Amino acid sequence: MTTPGPSPQANTLDIYVEKIARLRVAARQGRASPHKICMLLAVLGLARAGGLPENRITYGPPLLERYRRFFDAVSSPSDHANPYFPFFHLEGALRDGEASFWHLQPITGREPVLAAMTTARSNADITSNIAFVWLDPELHALLRDPEMADEMTARIGQQWFGRGLQDLEAVV
Repeated sequence: MTTPGPSPQANTLDIYVEKIARLRVAARQGRASPHKICMLLAVLGLARAGGLPENRITYGPPLLERYRRFFDAVSSPSDHANPYFPFFHLEGALRDGEASFWHLQPITGREPVLAAMTTARSNADITSNIAFVWLDPELHALLRDPEMADEMTARIGQQWFGRGLQDLEAVV
């Protein structure tokens, strides 16, 4: 008799936790910048609250308020929240050059402007050019399962900040 292996969802979870571990993040004085991870935790918070029925993440209060709570909980005094940076730069390649799981959808007619942008310097850069972000379909499907979203939040929080799900929930 063979023991069943991990579920397909568990395998997908492992794949995306590993991809998140390969994000390119700025580092200062040996400490990783919290911006991208806080944005991902905000998205996971939206998912856990049932706020991602569609594969569409908008740059608005539900996301930005969650981002700010996570950021305030883990940032140092020298960090500045600037949510437009991670919202834009999560699309960049992973450390090994693999494409990201985060995809910017331009506002109709703004495709050339977004294609020419190398960074976002303000909230207006996002709201004037990006309609929404969509995730790899496999990741979005995973996040629609509350248990998987909880597990991903716990693993990412532990990996990046040394805090599990309960600890993160206590501070946000």
